[in-house]
Amino acid sequence: MKYLFFIGIFFVNLGFSQTWEDYVDNAVKARDSKDLIGAHYYYTKAIEISPTTEKSITTNLYWERMMVTFGKDDFTNVLKESIDVVNVFMQILEKIYQTKNNDIEKFNELKKNWDESMSLVYMIKAIAMEEMEKSKLKYDIRKYCTKCDNVIQAVYYNKGYSTSLSKFGCGREEIDNWGKSCKS
Repeated sequence: MKYLFFIGIFFVNLGFSQTWEDYVDNAVKARDSKDLIGAHYYYTKAIEISPTTEKSITTNLYWERMMVTFGKDDFTNVLKESIDVVNVFMQILEKIYQTKNNDIEKFNELKKNWDESMSLVYMIKAIAMEEMEKSKLKYDIRKYCTKCDNVIQAVYYNKGYSTSLSKFGCGREEIDNWGKSCKS
């Protein structure tokens, strides 16, 4: 009788243990139903248990979580989460460069996609900073750089964003002093 009890507990635990894919599915459902708090929770859980060898999957999770945070207008946490996104993107870049000698066409395609994705991360950071400035919220310039530093970085990776320089009020002085405020 006591063995049946333990077997029952075992099967109940199997039913309640979730894989990272389950958490992603729940996050997508929550996001699609506009439950951004739930989506953030599920993406965070998926990140915690996702396989670390699958950096592209993990990156998408970090990216999706940051976008949910952006959707919640939680701009302070967008900046915090962008650090994780950039760090994982840099790990992916290392893997992309490993393909360069074997398949230059594949390398060029992967690098182009990476540049576009990275530029978008920096634009999201710049938008978050602009919104924080409008709300008179502060952020650590040494840690996150300035709004214009992020726009310039986005333009570096994707020239299509060059019109954003004027939209964000970034002029010659900001371009000439790019990165100095966050590197001091």
